[in-house]
Amino acid sequence: MGLSKVGNSRQGADVVMRGIKEQPDFLQWDREINGKLYYALWILFMGGFVLSISYTNQPDLFSNCWIRPLLHVFRLLAVIGSGLNFYFQSRAIDAVRYARSISIQMDLHKALTDDNKPEAATEALDQAQKLNKKLIVMDALNSWLERSLMTCAALFLACSLIITWNIIPTAPPK
Repeated sequence: MGLSKVGNSRQGADVVMRGIKEQPDFLQWDREINGKLYYALWILFMGGFVLSISYTNQPDLFSNCWIRPLLHVFRLLAVIGSGLNFYFQSRAIDAVRYARSISIQMDLHKALTDDNKPEAATEALDQAQKLNKKLIVMDALNSWLERSLMTCAALFLACSLIITWNIIPTAPPK
């Protein structure tokens, strides 16, 4: 609900103005939190991808028939993990925006109800309910994406362990 729907409601105008004033701080905080959470995963995946490229220059690396496919899986997991990571971050930021909009709409609904503006209050409540339905769908998708990302990271780390710690020997014994 925009400013035009608030009308003469002082409390409604206060709610909308508080939301507008807090928006830049909120967005900065949201970006920092999401960046801190998933930047490390992005470094992990890209670092592993670069590491896998350096392995291709080693002449004895492919003497074991398992290393080449494992290296390809490792690279594929790095690319998939990076893609999932960026998509998940984007979806998580959108979900936080929806949750914040719901909160503002509910505050507005309360203020307009207190100011005895039932039509505008109902409109704010309807808007909050529409946003809530979208948020429920987003939360389900985000939950699936997060599980997929963590599974990819676990498989990536397992491949990393096998490749870098020479669990499968990369060269025949001398």
